[in-house]
Amino acid sequence: MAGLTVPERRAEIVRLRAEHTGTGVRFQGASPDDVVRGVEAVVPRFLRSSLSQLRFYVIDPGGTRTRVTLERGHHLRARPSCDVLIERGMSFGGLTPSEHRIASLVAAGNTNAQTALQCACTPRTVEKHLSNILGKLGLPSRAALASLVAARSGWVHPVCLDGGAGSFLEELAVLGPETAPADGDGLGLAAAESQERVFRIGALIEGVVPRKHDVRAMMMGQDYAVERLSGSATVPATCRVQLTRALTSPERREDDLRALLATGIDALIIGNTSTRGLSSLFDLVTEDGLPTVHSMVNESLARYVDFRSRRSSVFQMCSDESVYVRAFTEFIDEHMNVASLRRGGGVALVVRHDDLGLSTRDSLVQSLRERHGIDPLVITYDDGAEEWATVALELHQAGAQVVYLGIYIEQALVSLLRHFRTLGYDPLKYCVWAPGIPGFIDRNAELAEGLVWTTLVGNSNNYLGRQFEAGFRERYAEEPGIGSAAVHYDMVNLLVEAWRANGFSGDAEGLNRRVSELVFHGVTGTYHFDQGRRKTLCYPYDTDDPTIGQPFLSFRIRRGRHVLLAG
Repeated sequence: MAGLTVPERRAEIVRLRAEHTGTGVRFQGASPDDVVRGVEAVVPRFLRSSLSQLRFYVIDPGGTRTRVTLERGHHLRARPSCDVLIERGMSFGGLTPSEHRIASLVAAGNTNAQTALQCACTPRTVEKHLSNILGKLGLPSRAALASLVAARSGWVHPVCLDGGAGSFLEELAVLGPETAPADGDGLGLAAAESQERVFRIGALIEGVVPRKHDVRAMMMGQDYAVERLSGSATVPATCRVQLTRALTSPERREDDLRALLATGIDALIIGNTSTRGLSSLFDLVTEDGLPTVHSMVNESLARYVDFRSRRSSVFQMCSDESVYVRAFTEFIDEHMNVASLRRGGGVALVVRHDDLGLSTRDSLVQSLRERHGIDPLVITYDDGAEEWATVALELHQAGAQVVYLGIYIEQALVSLLRHFRTLGYDPLKYCVWAPGIPGFIDRNAELAEGLVWTTLVGNSNNYLGRQFEAGFRERYAEEPGIGSAAVHYDMVNLLVEAWRANGFSGDAEGLNRRVSELVFHGVTGTYHFDQGRRKTLCYPYDTDDPTIGQPFLSFRIRRGRHVLLAG
């Protein structure tokens, strides 16, 4: 999974405080067994650096990986200290421990020969490992690997903390022999005077393999936003935005959300996730009053984004599924021979067998019958089910001329398209969301050609959108895609704008009020939560005013490009 940090099993989490006593490091709130080997050596150097946070990995002789996060503490008249978060049993992008060490060394600027020397192997072995690493992470080069490891804090201690070619933390490496920072009033007062206001944003993202390209885009959009905000006019020098991310699974997400809430975050982003049991997550954040943003369109979430539910603190960064229904029926009007559809196999709908899919099904069936006199074939599916050959055969036998594919996961959509090609079946394919995932056309060139697809939220190609795309491309040397990176970039910026409007206070009630009042201009258009719901408006379906809505985007893939039909 490209660039993802995913628990191999249930992570063991230890939280403690490290204090420099002048003669050594003392850990509070932990037994000696809780402290990871090597952390004692890093803490003094971290405290003497200008860094506010440091994250790295430790790999023990048995191959168990532990992620360590140090965060500077500012305590008046106290010894210099930092908070320490220890997470045992972690992985990084699906790499083995050996591959992770080599990735870290190569990303730090070491040659194959230098890496081989530190890993006690041959340069040829390093070269072979590096080829596997780039393949697993979906990266084209060593430079791209360096960018990803830096962006995801995937460094391994001690190989990249204790010098060597290209040591990744020069601020720590150049400090030389350790000397204890001075105690006393001067240090404490200086720390108090320079104390930052930190806005802590949590991000809960389902890091499952079928969504890997979409997940990576979400994370990169978030990281790019935080990076751009640092030192910007929006965030003054005395303030800082901190992003804490938890990659989860459907089975663990409620526990992982509770762990995120326990870290004291001020706001939350929830990435696209499985619809089953989703309401329990929103119950948790509503109970906590935490400002929460997401871009899912599940009907079961409607009550959380209704202002009549005064306790809700959930904001939906897009309109709802009904827009897809209206857009599809308009597409039939404008681009198809309705009389031919009535006579022939007509229209087929492929939708998920859950509350979102069934609601869409009912709305589409009613609209097609009332507006066009068409009685469509309806096929429902379950996420993760291996049934696409059967679905393709049923559609082929029915002779459907137009197929609405309400499939949001690339892997599932591509599987169905492959079965279409095997059968020699080529209807007009009307898709949602998935073709906008970064690299979709490159990975599926022949299958993608001719697809019509739509999205409620995506890069609207406005001025901000073009700036974002150019900056993202320069930063990561790859394309951001149409949807996920852009909307998650906007999510971070919208929350930070609400924080700024709230006087840089993390007060939940104030933040919720500021978010609800904002008219925020972003990459995907304008976010405006109208008085009646906590959902944004879609132009032209929810509002005829483009200055307060996000444009509905329709594309057709032609000659390897997304050609805009409407938006």
